Amino acid sequence: MSTEPKVPWFVWTIVTLSCAMISAYAVIEAANRRGNVSNNNSAPAIASPAPTLEVTPEPQIEFSIWNELAPRQVSEYIKVYIEGRLIARLVVDEQNPNASVKIRVPNSGSYSYRVLADGHFINQFGQTYHDQAFGDGVLEVSDGSIFILTLTPNGLTLVPR
Repeated sequence: MSTEPKVPWFVWTIVTLSCAMISAYAVIEAANRRGNVSNNNSAPAIASPAPTLEVTPEPQIEFSIWNELAPRQVSEYIKVYIEGRLIARLVVDEQNPNASVKIRVPNSGSYSYRVLADGHFINQFGQTYHDQAFGDGVLEVSDGSIFILTLTPNGLTLVPR
C-alpha cells in the first residue's frame, strides 16, 4: 500500500480551476501589453474565454463505525484515523451509551486505520480508573459497510458487522 497521502477530488478541482483563471488572466494581460485590447471606457476589453471545465465529483463510498459503552465503563473518547488522517471522534458516556459516525472515501477497497481510545472505568471495588488503548489494521470497505469498535487481547480493532 502506498504511503503517499491521497488527495481528495475537490483539491484537484480547485487547483485545476485556479490554473485556468491564472491562464485567462495572463492572456488578458498579454493582450493589454500588445495593445490588442482597448483601455478606454468606450470599448470593453474582450478576451477569449478559458476553456469550460466539466467537473464531475468522484463517487463516494460511505461506511460507518459504531461504538458502545462496555460494562463497568463510565466514558470513552475515541479518535479514528484513516490513511493517517484524523477522520472522526466518537464519545460514549452514561448519557450517550452508543455512538456512530459515517465516513466517506472515494472508492471501495482497502484503507489503513488507527484507533486511539481514552476511557474511564469502575473497578470491582467501585473506584474509577483511567485507561488507554489503541489498535490499527486495514479495513476492506464497500458502500454501506459497518464496523464495530472491539477490544481484543491485541488492542482495539474494527470488526465488520
